[in-house]
This record gives sequence, structure tokens and C-alpha cells, in this order.
Amino acid sequence: MSKIENDFEEVVKQINVKIKESAKLLKQARKLGQSIGLVKLNSDRYDEDDPEEDQNKLYEAGLDITPLFDELDKAGWQTSSIGCR
Repeated sequence: MSKIENDFEEVVKQINVKIKESAKLLKQARKLGQSIGLVKLNSDRYDEDDPEEDQNKLYEAGLDITPLFDELDKAGWQTSSIGCR
């Protein structure tokens, strides 16, 4: 195996570690939200209840998920359907 192939595999391993760390942190954030009654950390137009009211509650509480969506977009993940069921 060439050096560039080895380097590539090593970087992929490091990326996978960071993705797993991110997932763990998101799980912790979700559990924190649940501890204060937030069922989920975002709201969307497909919620059964009034989505605008739910979204306003999240913003009024100071919850800001835009940095997460920004980084997902920059990493190449499409976030337009994150709230879809």
C-alpha cells in the first residue's frame, strides 16, 4: 500500500473518531434537553403541535442549533430534511 493510501486511511479513521465524538455530544445535549422538558432540540413544520409555537419556545429558551446546521452543511451533509419524519 502506498504512503498516500496509508495517509488517507489514517485521516478517515480520525474523521470517524470525530463523528462518533460528535454523536456522543449530541446525545448528551438531547438528554439535557429532555431533563428540562424539551422533547427534541429542533422543531419543524411537520410537528403535530403548532411548530411555530414550539420553535419560538426553543429560541426564547436561548437554544441555538444554527452552528450545528452550519457545520453539517460545510461538511457536505444536506440538512434541509433533518426535521422530516
